[in-house]
This record gives sequence, structure tokens and C-alpha cells, in this order.
Amino acid sequence: MPRPTALAAIPAIAVLGLAAVPAASSAATIAPSSACYSTLFQNSKLTYQPMTGTITGGTPGGRFQIFGVGGKASSQVGNFDAAGNAGYSITSYSSPGINPSAGRTVELQVREFAAGGSPITGSTKVKVSTIAIDVKNTPRSPRAKRVIRVSGTPFAGQRLYGFVVRGSKSTRVLKRISMGTANACGYARTRGVVAPSNYRTGSYRLYINAGKKLDKSKAIGYGFRISRRSF
Repeated sequence: MPRPTALAAIPAIAVLGLAAVPAASSAATIAPSSACYSTLFQNSKLTYQPMTGTITGGTPGGRFQIFGVGGKASSQVGNFDAAGNAGYSITSYSSPGINPSAGRTVELQVREFAAGGSPITGSTKVKVSTIAIDVKNTPRSPRAKRVIRVSGTPFAGQRLYGFVVRGSKSTRVLKRISMGTANACGYARTRGVVAPSNYRTGSYRLYINAGKKLDKSKAIGYGFRISRRSF
């Protein structure tokens, strides 16, 4: 299984009671800190990269809630400051699964609470992905090209390369594979021969990281085994 660096989990934010504030007209703007956020499934546990950002243009001192439309993200309740601004951190959202993902859309909305009602005053869309790597196990021939995929925001917008080594401890690169440039969610896909040109039967590992040199501290890995005639 891949062993990427785990994302730090953030304690759940308590949802406080709602207090009415005087009605006021506002158009809130949500500014996410990133275009995409990732989950990580590791050791039978799912962790989340928090969705963070700022909200501007709210009712000064007013109460608000930011949430994921359709239950695709959790919510946070808070108060705007005297200038109508606030920060937010959403700590859980719908995961696209455990396989590499090019990114799924989650819409965030802001609801303001006032004496005259609780209108939606702002919205934005972000992507969610997962930190993952996958190598297709077909075709069976080690010398055949197969689909290689990777995703995760640590790789976003960077030129990625794959590095094949023998076993899990070796740093001697037997083969390098260009993955292309990852999108905003760190997703990249290519077709390539994973087996080294003069391979022997045994266990190997494919690492993917940004840059032309192997850096295990910033890489995600995938273990595989090659027999004499099959992958």
C-alpha cells in the first residue's frame, strides 16, 4: 500500500447556537486558500486536509454559517468582525474514494442569520481529491505499457516523475518515467512500461514525486512483484 505523508487531522469544530442580528444587505465573497483539497486513507483511517479560507463582505458583527451544498462538506458557524470579514476551516467532506482522482466539485455556501431571515449571500466551488497512486495490473506482460495514475494536492501543478527501485529500501533508480504536469488536484496519468529494461524476478517499488530526482521523503510509493513472464 502507498505510504505518503499523512495529513494532519484537525479537531471537529463545535457548532454554536445561532443568535439573531439586525437585518442587513450583504454579498459575501468566499476566498478558498486552495483550488483543491485532499483526503488520505492510511492505516484504515481517513484524514482530511482542512478546507480553509476567508469570507469578506458579510454583515459586520453578524452571524454566519458556511457549509457544503448537499451535505458534501461539514459546516462552521461564526461571527463576522467589525469589517464584515471572517476566516473558516471545514474539517470533513465527501471523499472521492481511495483511488487517484482528478478532482470532484464541492460547492460551499454562506448563510447569514439576521432578524429578517437567513439568506444565502455567497457561494464558491472547490475540488476534492485523494492522495493515492495506482498501477494497472493488466496487461500481464512486464514489458507492456500500463496505466499509471497519481493524485494529491502536494503534487499540484508540478512536473512529476516515477522512479522504479528494487525492494523498499533501495535508492538506486532502475527506471524513470515521466508522468507529465499534475493538475490543481495533483492528478497525473500516463501509460508506460514499469519493469526495468533488464529486470529480474522479484519485488520492486514505484515512487512518484516532483522533479527529476527521487526524493522518498516527498514521494508516494506503490509496491509490485514481477515473475518471469507476468506482472
